[in-house]
Amino acid sequence: MTDLLCLKECFLLRLRPYKKDDAATILSWCTEEKAFYKWTAGVMGNYPITEKEFAFVENIMAFTAFDKDGICGFSGSIHRIRGGFHFLR
Repeated sequence: MTDLLCLKECFLLRLRPYKKDDAATILSWCTEEKAFYKWTAGVMGNYPITEKEFAFVENIMAFTAFDKDGICGFSGSIHRIRGGFHFLR
């Protein structure tokens, strides 16, 4: 039983509402222009995006994914029905 609990904890991923303090970590993952445009579909502006430019996500439905090691993903949706931007480190 202990092994099962350990396995569950190792793969546990949680979501919480995005906080502006998450921006530096999330933006550090996109180190190439091509990857940035694949992630954002060009909607977030030009690469590289600054924390100030990224602040618009505070006004959309945005979530930060985290696990036992810290922040590991971001999800933001401009439209309530359609999926938005998802990025896992």
